[in-house]
Amino acid sequence: MPILHLTPREGLELDLSISGAGPHTAATYIRDMLVQYPALRPIVIILKSLLVIFLSSMLHVKMEEAAGSSDTKDLGLMLIQFWTMEKAAGSDTMDLGLMLIQFCKRFGPDYDPYSGVVSVAAGGVVSRQLHCPVQSNRHPDRICVVEPNTGRDVTDGCYQSKAVLEAFARAHE
Repeated sequence: MPILHLTPREGLELDLSISGAGPHTAATYIRDMLVQYPALRPIVIILKSLLVIFLSSMLHVKMEEAAGSSDTKDLGLMLIQFWTMEKAAGSDTMDLGLMLIQFCKRFGPDYDPYSGVVSVAAGGVVSRQLHCPVQSNRHPDRICVVEPNTGRDVTDGCYQSKAVLEAFARAHE
């Protein structure tokens, strides 16, 4: 849960967050996934940039404000889930352009936050009723991404889920 965001004059950004038990486990998991999926880092950067541009335009806010609409870890977990499913289906996961387009389709026009949650541990986009942490059912219209080590919804604080999904849909067009 983010509690403080600082941008000193040097331009370095710092987020201070309260995390569940096991932030080191989560960091290790992400590092392992970066080794397994080396294209994860550049695709996350591209998606984050795309979201900042789309959301600043859609919400009529400054780019700095739009940057807070989606967390890099959330996007990373969504991508890991997506990449794992695509690889299992025999898709060409080395074609990064195609993967980016397919990701935007999956989490744009094809994603229904009311019925599905993103869960790497459960193997994909799965039933909200069966796999969503209790706290996330307060906001069934929001994206729910379940952290594989803790089972917590890491997107619980994302108040712009609808705009994020719309941005992915527009990018897919």
